[in-house]
Parts: sequence; C-alpha cells; structure tokens
Amino acid sequence: MAVEFLPQYPAGVALPVVLPFVNSALASRDPFRRSVESLRNEGVRILLGPGAFEPHPPRTGGGVIDTYPWHLALDEADRLVGPRAIGH
Repeated sequence: MAVEFLPQYPAGVALPVVLPFVNSALASRDPFRRSVESLRNEGVRILLGPGAFEPHPPRTGGGVIDTYPWHLALDEADRLVGPRAIGH
C-alpha cells in the first residue's frame, strides 16, 4: 500500500510524496529497492527508512496499521509547499 499526496507548487507542478506501508520482507527485495531508488531519482519523495516509515515484520501489518504515521506525509507536503495563505 502506498499513499500519495500531490501538493501543488505555485507554478502548478505536482511533486508526489509517497509514504509506503510495506513489510521488511518486501522492502528488502531488490526489485522494490530499485523502484524506490528510481522514483527518488525522478524527484519523488519516498518517506521510507530511518526518520521516516520503518518497514514492519511480515504478517504484522494488521497490528501496526493503527500507528501508521500519516503525519509524516502531511508534514513533508507542508514542507515542500512552504508557507501559504489560508484559503488558497
């Protein structure tokens, strides 16, 4: 599962922010790691790893979904967009 927020820059350019919900078995696979690296090289903000979302052990997702750090994606989107006027 991935969550994507598309904050709009003033110029109207969307910059994706992805906060994955992934277990450590999938996150350690080469295809997954290559995909994350490729997306990061394209400018996608993937909040994965230390200081961001840490993959959970396999088969434990149901027990950790309630603590999913939505705030990380929202904080990153706010940081990318910067200060903006209320109502705009």
